[in-house]
Amino acid sequence: MQKSDLLQLLFSLSDAEIKEAKKFLQSPYFNKREDVVLLFDFFCKTKKKAKPDFSKENAFSIIFPDLIYDDALIRHTMSYLLNLLHQFIGLKIWENDKVKQAIDIHKGLRIKNLEKQIERKSIEIAELIEIETLRDNQHHYNKFLWQLERYAHIHRRSRTGEMYLNEMTESFTIYYLGESLRQGCLLVSHQNLSKQSYDFTFFEEILQWVERRSLEKTLAIAVYYHSYIALTQPEKKGHFFELKEILTKNWSAFPQEEIRDLYLLAINYCIKQQNKGEVTFVKEGFNLYQAGLEHDILLENGILSVYTYKNIHLLADKLGEYEWIVAFLEKYKAYLPAEHRENHYNYNIAQYYFRRKKYDKAMPLLQTIEFSDVLHNLDARKMLLIMYYDLEEYDALDNLIERFKIFLHRQTNLGYHQESYLNLLSFVKKILLLPSMKKNE
Repeated sequence: MQKSDLLQLLFSLSDAEIKEAKKFLQSPYFNKREDVVLLFDFFCKTKKKAKPDFSKENAFSIIFPDLIYDDALIRHTMSYLLNLLHQFIGLKIWENDKVKQAIDIHKGLRIKNLEKQIERKSIEIAELIEIETLRDNQHHYNKFLWQLERYAHIHRRSRTGEMYLNEMTESFTIYYLGESLRQGCLLVSHQNLSKQSYDFTFFEEILQWVERRSLEKTLAIAVYYHSYIALTQPEKKGHFFELKEILTKNWSAFPQEEIRDLYLLAINYCIKQQNKGEVTFVKEGFNLYQAGLEHDILLENGILSVYTYKNIHLLADKLGEYEWIVAFLEKYKAYLPAEHRENHYNYNIAQYYFRRKKYDKAMPLLQTIEFSDVLHNLDARKMLLIMYYDLEEYDALDNLIERFKIFLHRQTNLGYHQESYLNLLSFVKKILLLPSMKKNE
């Protein structure tokens, strides 16, 4: 049961959501089955135990103490609870989207012909849309949905009056073009990371349409217009700087997940420019990272990715921001995933000491680290390799080479990394076998 959809969903709920879900399940409007509430309580209490037993047999004995174990019955109860919790998650999203909620209520009032209430709700919706802080594609889609609903109401009463069709078309056009360019950015990014090939003819036509209508000044379109060109024509650096300005001035106009993706897209552009020798983009990337940290943009559910943690450290190192690095690693250690926190903090601190050639501090840290991520594991071993060589600890180095080879041969999904590291070990071994150990040899 440990890998069941139900258990995984329950583990994902926060303490506050657990309390809300309990109230939801106890509402007779949504659920009339007491056994489902008991099953929910069983999971919540069991996960707090030192040695939790989530087996179906254990759950059944607590929920149906007077019955002989029935696998079909416990499976059915679990399935019913899972469906209810799915409803709970959907309701939470609906409750948090005030505009969509108001439009749906307007539709319900329209169906019941409650004209006075419809008028008041119409004013409320217009105000909600106006004061909404977000100006992303979803904002324009909500405007379209509202104009569509308003059209349905007006059209029912009169077919000759003002239908606001121009506004409806404009809102949908902005949403469609912005979302199309967003999808284009996703396709380009995926193509760069994989062997998949895509046809981008459609997106070139979208760009032309945007430019003909001068819609590249509309925020929801502009952010993806400049992103797409920066991705597909990186030599046109002006589009990166336009994107950077948008992100700097309008970061709060996009939802957390979307603005994080946009920041990472801009940062990845900087990394690619750095790899081409454009050294000024080291500072550009670092500045974006700093802004992302300042506004908590780079956090996902309060967690900072271990890769982002490492990348920020490495960029700061290139700029010589040594004091800043130590403060950053210490401060953001608490934001790393709990199960990897100590390992990745020690790994980054070890890297910091390694680059300063403070091997006496770096080596003990690296020797205690165990990574589930293979690439981090390889990098830690490579640092040990270099330190043993520099310190002329050749016996330890020889032993590490042999263990490193065994580790590499056991990996099945390293791709080119496997060949690269095997070559490294081969050449280090040849150096060790040189009789004179002279540098030119």
